[in-house]
Amino acid sequence: MKKRANKLLDYDQARSRARNAKDGKLESRQRDEMAAKRAFEQLDDSLRHDLPILYESTDGILRDSSKAASRLETVLLQEIVDGLAYIPDAPNPTTTQNDMHGTMEQIKSLRIASAY
Repeated sequence: MKKRANKLLDYDQARSRARNAKDGKLESRQRDEMAAKRAFEQLDDSLRHDLPILYESTDGILRDSSKAASRLETVLLQEIVDGLAYIPDAPNPTTTQNDMHGTMEQIKSLRIASAY
């Protein structure tokens, strides 16, 4: 798209130069204008052909990705809710180091924590 925009600028510049050309350079400037116009139109036609195809492709990909993300979120939230039943109450200051280690091992054994 940027390349097309650049070619449009080139075409506009060539058209402006052709309008302002003196008699001696008029024919040369008109050839330059036509070449710039053909280059722009070629890119424009290509873009107009390819964009709908690209749009249709990304539409399906985005739709499927959104569904997958939604399913993953549901699974994650369910695992969090299920995992909360296994986590004991917050330790009090008299809890020993072994109790803390046991609690951490329980958390690590959960499926949601295994990825970390």
